[in-house]
Amino acid sequence: MKLDVIQEKLRNIDHLNCGGCGLSALAMLRALKKKDKRTIIKIAYLFPSYEKDLFDTNVKVMNNKIQIPKAARHICILYDGKFVDGEGEVDISHYDLIQMVDEDFLLTTINRAKNWNSMFNRNNIKEIEKDLKIELKDITKRN
Repeated sequence: MKLDVIQEKLRNIDHLNCGGCGLSALAMLRALKKKDKRTIIKIAYLFPSYEKDLFDTNVKVMNNKIQIPKAARHICILYDGKFVDGEGEVDISHYDLIQMVDEDFLLTTINRAKNWNSMFNRNNIKEIEKDLKIELKDITKRN
């Protein structure tokens, strides 16, 4: 499935970028990898400078000092040289800190972080799975 088709399907999900951006990034990653496993996709956590404490917490998680990561202000993917989310290209000039993470780190954040915006209804996961023909069964924290 091509990126624009994936974004078209995700755009219809309510509050996708209000608590669902991490799920959206994971869904895009899996849908794009399903098409071509060799595709290089990176996951980007974006923070404004006033959330440096969240960035620093994640550095500690990466260094195995603590276990539970923090969700970023916004999460997207770096694909084909562009930062993109479920709605389109992301203007990263609004963010001061970028943290590149792997899929396992993102999944841990989705399942364990307590600082997600609650506007996004995780019951939408089933719709995302169906629309993108992917599995998100490893997301354990649902509404």
